[in-house]
Amino acid sequence: MISEEKALVLDFLPKGRSVSHTSEPIAQVMGEQYFSLLEIIPKPGIELKPLEEAYIGREERPQVQFIRRRIGFDELTNNAKSELDKAIERVLKTQEYRFIKFFNTCGPLTLRLHQLELIPGLGKKHMQEILARRTEKVFDSYEDMEARVHLMPNPISILKRRIVQEMEGSEKYHLFARPPPSMQEREELRKNEFRRERGFRRERDRDNTREHSQRFQGRTQYASKPEQKTAPVEESPSNPSKESSPTSDSSETQTGSP
Repeated sequence: MISEEKALVLDFLPKGRSVSHTSEPIAQVMGEQYFSLLEIIPKPGIELKPLEEAYIGREERPQVQFIRRRIGFDELTNNAKSELDKAIERVLKTQEYRFIKFFNTCGPLTLRLHQLELIPGLGKKHMQEILARRTEKVFDSYEDMEARVHLMPNPISILKRRIVQEMEGSEKYHLFARPPPSMQEREELRKNEFRRERGFRRERDRDNTREHSQRFQGRTQYASKPEQKTAPVEESPSNPSKESSPTSDSSETQTGSP
């Protein structure tokens, strides 16, 4: 089974694709082994930068939550396409031994077609000279090839062109890049994506309903809570005023005689 271990980021979309119903961040990446084009979901809080390397293998993934799906060349964003050339060149340079091995070991596909003839810029004369020179001594670098093969085009440039052609899906033979998903596979991927997004929407609606219900219950409880009546403060009775009675003292001396 074809699987990638590492990938280079081509584009990072913090709010996802505009055609998607979800707003989760996604990234478009290119595998370093088979040049697979993939969409991945980074872990929460992770922001990926163009040409950043991300581990997508089967072990613990520090940056990636899961691989969303395979995509075709035509599904790449404009930013991803602009970074693709740099990403392929980086792989060709960092894994030079792997592609030099191809020139040293490749053979015929049919009685009339050699693998070298599939590389843009290489004709039968180049093919014959490369086969002759590698018989004398295997190539050990791109520079060695250019020095020993007459009018040899830049190996990185011609390999890059071939890899892009294979990514686009216009080639019958795939020497380096994984074939793009077929129409049937794309349809199945779309169905799976639709099911996943539908589940996401249902979960989001449940959360919204639960939150609304909790808020409503809170308001209901607050509205039905009996008001605490404050007992009126009883006024202390005022001291009754002493009524002044008329003086009726019998001992009062009457002035004057009858």
